[in-house]
Amino acid sequence: AKTSSNITGELDVVLQWRYNPAHDFDPFPDDELGDEKDALYAAKEPNECRLALVQGRGLAIKDKNLLSKGGSSDPFARFTVVGGDSDAKPFDSTVKYKTLQPVWRELFQVPLKQDAEQDKPRVDVVLYDKDEISSPDFMGQVSVDLSGLKATKKASRAWHTLLPEEGKSS
Repeated sequence: AKTSSNITGELDVVLQWRYNPAHDFDPFPDDELGDEKDALYAAKEPNECRLALVQGRGLAIKDKNLLSKGGSSDPFARFTVVGGDSDAKPFDSTVKYKTLQPVWRELFQVPLKQDAEQDKPRVDVVLYDKDEISSPDFMGQVSVDLSGLKATKKASRAWHTLLPEEGKSS
């Protein structure tokens, strides 16, 4: 991926680390519990990371308009879950063509258990501009620590400012 100095914009991301019974093998499910089942799930260790890429704003222009001032980008996000017992491969959002204010509203779910108490799982999000002919252009990155979500198991929604690549000046 090509790097350039104009890194601007933010991503609206929702994250939740929760218990999902589908990831636990239970040969004798207790369906008679009804509402008590929710209380049982709340007491279990989280085993799934849910994340939603909602939208972006103020993104950098990567595709210049040759006929007039300005331009646009064709942004997509690449997610990597790091830490815990995650063996998930990076996965991508869809590409939103010709926009600096993309709206994705896409939901992803990744199995994730914490390996050790000192382990700090996180989600890395790298935003790229898709190019048909060459490799994607780097648009910025965000790293979100999941540790704080373990205790609450509640969804956390926030705007995250895109940052330059580690070790590279912007």
